[in-house]
Amino acid sequence: SGAIGSIASRYNGTSGWSFDINSTGQVRILGFNNGGTNYRGITTYSSVPLNRWIHITGQLDMSVTTNSPTTSYIMINGLDVNCGYSSSGTNPTSLLQAGNLEIGSASATAFFNGKIAQVAIYSAKITQANIRATISQGLSGSETSLISAYSFNNSKNDLNTTNANNLTANGSAVETNAEHREVRHRIPKRLDRLTVKRRPAALLKHRRRDHHRQRLAGLLKVPSDRQQTRLHVDRIERRFRQQQV
Repeated sequence: SGAIGSIASRYNGTSGWSFDINSTGQVRILGFNNGGTNYRGITTYSSVPLNRWIHITGQLDMSVTTNSPTTSYIMINGLDVNCGYSSSGTNPTSLLQAGNLEIGSASATAFFNGKIAQVAIYSAKITQANIRATISQGLSGSETSLISAYSFNNSKNDLNTTNANNLTANGSAVETNAEHREVRHRIPKRLDRLTVKRRPAALLKHRRRDHHRQRLAGLLKVPSDRQQTRLHVDRIERRFRQQQV
């Protein structure tokens, strides 16, 4: 709760994960298990700036109650920023995967009002040194432990074509050409969501019994231990609507 702009998520309102910006402009990554109040996560103490491109990285390890460069962390423009740890309800030590993969919203709410580019979601922990080494590079779709990646450069298709989670635009969401950071363009009043279509039941039928985790992996390539979700979001510009009186 309290999110005003979801960057990326797989959350159905009770279970899953969300990487977002809260009402005070702080970056959060949260994991949920059987209840919207049953979560663990971390939140930055500082807020992100308005009207400029920034690079944000988040990693969550729900098996621990502290944040560090090797467990749970958030980086802004390649720098590890101070975060506070939080938990609620049952204080789950692992998340339960549920819902659609969405970019720019969470469970069809918390629409991101701005621009998002170069999104990548991984199934394993990524070192901060690796983030710094690749921060200025584009995504190829073949990165190690990559689940899905999107450039949003005139395309909403997954760059990881091995098991692609291609997106479907909803509402007023659009993908456009890459923008130079000094060029200003009008931003829509609301960037709605880009949501992965659920796979047809026939495609999942053969996985439903003995390969439950593989079935989930077919939707998002979920980590087998379901304790780690790592999000790497490149170049995010956050613009809020002027508050109405």
